[in-house]
Amino acid sequence: MKILCVCGEGNVRSATLARLLKHQGHETLAAGVNRHSQETLKMLGDWADKVYVVEKELLSQVPESDKIELFDLGPDIWGEAMHPDLVKKIEEK
Repeated sequence: MKILCVCGEGNVRSATLARLLKHQGHETLAAGVNRHSQETLKMLGDWADKVYVVEKELLSQVPESDKIELFDLGPDIWGEAMHPDLVKKIEEK
């Protein structure tokens, strides 16, 4: 399955989620609403079979699609991809 993971910058939460999903055999990309244009986010969303948005407040910044699901991790409190606490939170979901 092709999965687009979206967070604010595309570097911490979405990158970690994408990496963990890739290890499960999915084709993944990470993107950020503050780093990518609406056109780019739409193109990536069209590519994906599923779009995971990692924070409720970001849902309104992602182009509308029936592929979008909230994978709520809350705000970035980790500051780095693959932080052990972030990985644990994702694995618990």
